Amino acid sequence: MKKRILGPILLAAALSGGPAWAAQNVANTSQKGSLLIFPKIDVSTNGEASDTFIEISNDAVATVLVDCHYVNEKKGRIDFHFPLTGKSTASFEARNGNGNITAAAFPTNTGVITVPTGNPFKGELVCFAVDPSAQFQVAFNNLTGTATGVLRGFEEPNTDVSVYRYNAFAFVARAAGTGGPAPDNQAVSWGTAGTLALTGLNDGLSYDGCPKYEIASFMPNGAILGAQPNNGDLDLSLITSDNDLSVVSCNQDLRQQYDLWLTKLQFTTWDSTEVGHTGSWACVDSVDSVDLASSDPLEDLEAIRVTAPQNFDFAKLRTSNAMFRVRGVSDTQACPNTVVSGLLGVLGSSTTLGGFDAEGKPVMNEDREIASTLQGAGLQAGFVKFDPEPPTLLAPLPKH
Repeated sequence: MKKRILGPILLAAALSGGPAWAAQNVANTSQKGSLLIFPKIDVSTNGEASDTFIEISNDAVATVLVDCHYVNEKKGRIDFHFPLTGKSTASFEARNGNGNITAAAFPTNTGVITVPTGNPFKGELVCFAVDPSAQFQVAFNNLTGTATGVLRGFEEPNTDVSVYRYNAFAFVARAAGTGGPAPDNQAVSWGTAGTLALTGLNDGLSYDGCPKYEIASFMPNGAILGAQPNNGDLDLSLITSDNDLSVVSCNQDLRQQYDLWLTKLQFTTWDSTEVGHTGSWACVDSVDSVDLASSDPLEDLEAIRVTAPQNFDFAKLRTSNAMFRVRGVSDTQACPNTVVSGLLGVLGSSTTLGGFDAEGKPVMNEDREIASTLQGAGLQAGFVKFDPEPPTLLAPLPKH
């Protein structure tokens, strides 16, 4: 068979983002965008003091106004906005709002619509580009963000510290017809003012869609990975005591007069031999944390419990590595008033770095929290609703 050789012009077209290129149209954590969502914000105090440090960068040379909204698991909320100059980064911490901009502190109040579960010290941050008057959302695909979570123990506050970091999920404002990012335009509303359409359509009105489902590789609760006991071998091993999931839906109502958007998390787990396990699920709203462990020594009493938590335990899976898939589905019997929803999540794991003594027993050192974002697949439409700023009242014209 003869090999086909592309000429310089055809080769350049093949390598560029031409019409034949299948453009990504689902939010992810490795791109720039006009909308950023941070699913895991933690300022709780439960055996340790937590805080989350936020960094949002502008890769363009133009200044943009960024509108940000905190929502906690009890639906308490607060918003703030700030200008972000070209090639600059805004840095601030969630607990008190301290940083190089004037940011709001994370809210810990209860929303106007009460929910039975949830921790008011945990939640999400949603930020997006708006016009200079904050009256409507705009295309500005140059924003990126990271969140750094810090947990400090009370007994040894200077040494017992855990730090983890993850990238925000970024949504691109999509151009009409081209199948790619829209050019920056801070003068034109990207869709209907107050509603960001997360559809993935190339219509000049929409943003990337959400993953239809998400997957994660994880160490089961109680699993040991690395060194094994061998005549007093003290080589290090990684021990996972429990896992938890911070998850937000892609039905986000950030308005002060908001509606609840509920969904059912449906899990399937697989061990490393490809044996699947079903029957685990949880009823959640648009922002929640779910405990995936049968037992948790630092149990969060506000966390939602997953059914059949043994599906995440080493005692059942019997392998030190595994995978799970989670979908947001509708189930009016188990979880009334739920709808299908795309999901964004961060998996947190409580781990210990240790070895083994001469008797083969694990040597436990200080616990550490690690976290990483989930990987998505498929496309599910969603939305973000917010309250635009009212138009500025014009001064009356002088009389002649």
